[in-house]
Amino acid sequence: MDHSMYPVFAAVEQRHWWFTGRQEIFYRALRRYIHNPDNQILDVGCGTGGMVTLLRRFGEVTGTDIDQQAVDFSRQRGYKNVILADAAKLPLPDNSFTV
Repeated sequence: MDHSMYPVFAAVEQRHWWFTGRQEIFYRALRRYIHNPDNQILDVGCGTGGMVTLLRRFGEVTGTDIDQQAVDFSRQRGYKNVILADAAKLPLPDNSFTV
């Protein structure tokens, strides 16, 4: 990922048509299958946190990203439960997420 794009994504992903359209597609799919508000949700590759607000509608969200700058942007946006991690070697217990 080009690090120069993180500030741009963080600034526009809640209002730009590409991001909002993608969020709407995910919302429509998730609401059909996820009905338990106590879900533990893992967002692998969360980037600057653009999907976290949406995912919070369905449960508690933990985000991961392999890039420290992306993790920092997510945390600056108030998403405290974001960790630096490689998706192939997640430092999280097996079977601890429902989504």
